[in-house]
Amino acid sequence: MNKEVWCFLVSANKYLDYRTVVAPDFMCEKNYTLILAQAAGGEITDKDTAYYRRIINSKVEDLTLVFRVIEGVETDIGISGDGILKDSFGRVISLVEGIVFKGDVSETNLLVTSEDFDEFHKKIIDNYQKFWQKISPIPAYDSQSFSLSEKHNEDNAFKLLKLEDYIVGNKAHKEVELLTDEQLSEKDKSRDESLGDHSQSWQPKILRKFSGEINSIAVSPNGQEIAIRYGQNKIVIQGLKEKTLLNKRELFGGNATPIVIDPTSKFIVTAVIEEFDENIIRLWDLNTKESKQLGSHENSISSRARVQAVVFTPDSQTVISGDNNGSIKVWDASGAGEIKTTSIPKHDTQIRCMAVDNKNNILASGDQKGNIKIWELGLGVPSLTEKMTISAAPLPINSLAFSPDGKILASGGDDYTIKLWDTKTGEGYDRHERKHSNIVNSLAFSSDGKLIASGDDDGRIKIWSLKSQTAIFVGNKHTSAVTSVVFTSDGKLISGGKDGKLITWEQIK
Repeated sequence: MNKEVWCFLVSANKYLDYRTVVAPDFMCEKNYTLILAQAAGGEITDKDTAYYRRIINSKVEDLTLVFRVIEGVETDIGISGDGILKDSFGRVISLVEGIVFKGDVSETNLLVTSEDFDEFHKKIIDNYQKFWQKISPIPAYDSQSFSLSEKHNEDNAFKLLKLEDYIVGNKAHKEVELLTDEQLSEKDKSRDESLGDHSQSWQPKILRKFSGEINSIAVSPNGQEIAIRYGQNKIVIQGLKEKTLLNKRELFGGNATPIVIDPTSKFIVTAVIEEFDENIIRLWDLNTKESKQLGSHENSISSRARVQAVVFTPDSQTVISGDNNGSIKVWDASGAGEIKTTSIPKHDTQIRCMAVDNKNNILASGDQKGNIKIWELGLGVPSLTEKMTISAAPLPINSLAFSPDGKILASGGDDYTIKLWDTKTGEGYDRHERKHSNIVNSLAFSSDGKLIASGDDDGRIKIWSLKSQTAIFVGNKHTSAVTSVVFTSDGKLISGGKDGKLITWEQIK
């Protein structure tokens, strides 16, 4: 007996975050494809292993999904070689690919082989190659039905990992999901326990669940507001105390540059894609809710200028931005335009992150080759003078953070490691290698400088004592990559991730 199936694909490209790329034609006709991105996902699947999940109460009848999660490689977009695909922030791109059945199909009646998945991959890859070039959201490409032949030989069948049913509109079901998110598998538990004695306990609480992934978060120095950038084009400013929504802004385009709040807690700044595909540096006044354009990183003939990082100077009068061409620009925060410095500061590769030491007027910038440049910020007339270059890692640097006293710079990136640097000498602050089991995306110091928090691609939060090489706490409340961690002035930790969760962590004393 043959079964009618449709291929689907959930993935990201260099500029757009995860979404349904390919969906069954009957779902495209009803404009009901987002449900696939919500229901399909997870960790990279082992060889000959796939996920099985039912979608209940959908608008197009009940559905059954069988899918695998694999790393995208260059051959998937027509490039020779086997390099791993990454987005503009250097994060590895996964392909969530599989098939959709109409109705409830029991996993006990399913035999799907590697040959089947190779065939599914061939059916969707042309559409993924077209999607790879897109810089703004588009509807999902439709797939046509075909027959999946029934098989009787179980020797080469995929092992199906059954996921909890995705029940559309069932609030009780969602609450159950949140409870299971924080439970570690036995493999994960043993891996974390090998890191040492976790001497602290931090209680997580989900503040909010966003419809799209959280790209970055920032807490105002006065402790009153938190800014969240999520999805492709949204910013929310939320009160930390009352948890009330103060402001919501719709932005243009993708390339989710991190959002920053200035030292006076009056302004936020980020970069958005506007005009003729230019990255515009835009600043908002938190009191008036008005915005203004500070300037843009223009595209060159050979590449798009994507702004990867923005920071305020300590006096809040200047904004500094860095892009994927290695260029650094300095802007007057009043809107008077670009400030030309005496020398043109630049990296020879993509700038991935920036941080400012407000105590000592120092800027740090990290790049794709694993180098960190330390710049001295001129007083009065804005200027950038390179002080030193630190060869921090052989792989990209994704996050930088200064200690409150400015004596230590923390770095984390694709080498799974957090390293500390003496900001005066550029030498390692200590010999400890604080390790994660996956790419480190974000770092933050506590306001007293005694703790460092980090988040990784596995969805883990780790908290470290400055004096220890082992984590004093490991949290696993996120179900996908952690993209941002920040401490509040009263010692709480807030994290955001690709799962759309905004979570606060409070130490239990």
